[in-house]
Amino acid sequence: MNIKKEDYNESTGTLVKALSLVGLTVDYPVLELVLDIKKHLKQNDGDISLTEATSIRLKHEKKWEPYFKEQQNGGKQKATS
Repeated sequence: MNIKKEDYNESTGTLVKALSLVGLTVDYPVLELVLDIKKHLKQNDGDISLTEATSIRLKHEKKWEPYFKEQQNGGKQKATS
């Protein structure tokens, strides 16, 4: 499912565009997950456990699930931070 451009965080949306310009197609939610992992690694000296990775993934899914359900129902709802 696609994220509407008006629902993009500006800096993440710009990164999606920049990656596209160099030939890397990454959808918005995937890029947001990558950035969450990068942030965790930076805060933890490059370390991540399976439990931490799972927690990041579950938080990401929980954030986006209502957005995608709303899109399927024809509505417009932004993912919550």
